[in-house]
Amino acid sequence: MNISQYVVNEKMVHDAIVSITHLASVKTSIANAGESRNGDTRCSDDREILHATIDGARCDYSVEPDGSACIVKCLDDPTTLELPRTVEGHPVARIGSHAFCTCYGLERVKLPDTLSEIGEYAFMNTRLASIEAPANLRHIRKNAFYKCAVLEKAALNESLLSIGECAFRESALEELAIPASVESIGINAFKDTRLVFDGPGQTLTLSDNNSCYLLEGGVLYARDGSMAALVQALDPDLSAYRGRFPIVAVASRAFSGLEHLEQVELPDGVRAIGNEAFKGCVELARIGLPDSIEHIGGHAFMNTHIESLRIPASLTSIGVAAFYTGGTIARNFKRTIEHIEIAPGNTTFYLENGILCQRRPDEGDLVVLGTGAEENVCIPLAATTVGPYAFLNASHVRTLRIHDGLENIDVGGLDFGNAAPTVVYDVVHDDEHAGERYVISYPPGHAGRQAARQAFSRGHFDLKYAYAGADNAVLTTRDVFIRAKSMLERLRNPVMLDPRMRESFEKALRNNVPDVVVAFGRNGFVQGIDWLHEAGLLHAGNIDEAVEAASSAGEIAALSRLIELRRTAFAAPLFDFDL
Repeated sequence: MNISQYVVNEKMVHDAIVSITHLASVKTSIANAGESRNGDTRCSDDREILHATIDGARCDYSVEPDGSACIVKCLDDPTTLELPRTVEGHPVARIGSHAFCTCYGLERVKLPDTLSEIGEYAFMNTRLASIEAPANLRHIRKNAFYKCAVLEKAALNESLLSIGECAFRESALEELAIPASVESIGINAFKDTRLVFDGPGQTLTLSDNNSCYLLEGGVLYARDGSMAALVQALDPDLSAYRGRFPIVAVASRAFSGLEHLEQVELPDGVRAIGNEAFKGCVELARIGLPDSIEHIGGHAFMNTHIESLRIPASLTSIGVAAFYTGGTIARNFKRTIEHIEIAPGNTTFYLENGILCQRRPDEGDLVVLGTGAEENVCIPLAATTVGPYAFLNASHVRTLRIHDGLENIDVGGLDFGNAAPTVVYDVVHDDEHAGERYVISYPPGHAGRQAARQAFSRGHFDLKYAYAGADNAVLTTRDVFIRAKSMLERLRNPVMLDPRMRESFEKALRNNVPDVVVAFGRNGFVQGIDWLHEAGLLHAGNIDEAVEAASSAGEIAALSRLIELRRTAFAAPLFDFDL
């Protein structure tokens, strides 16, 4: 059947983009990539559990409000089983959730023609080699035959309505015909099977009379009259997708997990991309977004390898962490998007200082993503929120400039990974203190990185808390030079320096003057010796010990400055013949 006859319909457009979170559309299969829409699959919780022996196996069952029986659980592990049409006079209509999932030796089952539903995980992990759906079966719920490792054949009946998510996943299915009656196909229903989805040897087929779906080129499309949407790319070896047909939406998880997919060109007319649509497409480096795109769902491009993006003029919203590319584990995340272009005419998104931002007139602008490799990052003055993972693992950043209008920092928004940038905090919105600037320097190393991460992980930025964290990181830094230099810098500029922290700094420096002056000499920071003296920590009582330490270490520059300081500040002779 030719999908090109299906065109964009405004009703479908409206329904498809009502919510980028759920991508609600005319067909539930479009909204959630085909998950079952017929409610809970468990037998009624409030029914009395009864017991019966069925074909020699002990089973629990319940009687539903309509008088039918639901097989709740098989207590034995039979090899073969024939389910009866009735149990104690009640027609067997349902197999409940997990009913036979512990029957690891079950090789053959015959289902009665009274059965209308096979519940979630009902036959998971069994050794069924084939299954024949009875004439009245309406629903195969999610994971019903999941991990049935030897299940090669499944015959579906002509009145079946739904096939749930992962229903046959990781089975050994080699051939399957989907009847015309099927209205809902769940995501990954046939993933990791032996089915062939395209080409001369195609073994998954769809009835030409099916009015809800089309299967072409290994891609499943949902349709409703003249409307169509891409539900799922089934072919696991798909390396490129170039849309030739007018579809209105790409459903949630439609391409998720396609490890060989490298490039995608979506056709004009696509208005919405669902949640996690391309998640896990680790080789996906290029995505062409049509000028019609309006919404991109949350985590849409998570764990891909996209390097650049063009934001069309029509795009009005981007879901949570949609461009969280380069990994699913934060600590291993590697940034890939380094270039973003905003099409002329887009009034929602803009680039400032290499940062992708979203205008939000009623609540302040949102920082969506930091791009490029700029060492100095300046958060735009209009931004009140940094979105999740916006700068995650941006370890190239050396200086971060923020302002007092920044109210919210979402998870990972300013987590710079292995970097602990100097923070420049400008007061802009407080008329009384406007123009004031505060600088917070974090020491290099683990303690500094941890302090910086904590400063931005509270949902907002607290200046006093940030200073305290940086000071504590200084105190715990092992490197003598970095610790001493940072302590002296804070003593010289004690903005928001807690009195107890000041005492700790002074005590640490006072007790280690010989080691400190040697460290200053080795790192070419002789000026630090003057800072020690100005702070009253290098004095007549300990300068001789400092001179001896510098002499023993062979730090001539430090020794020279100490001797000069001893002469000018403490009236000691220029030469010490004993030394």
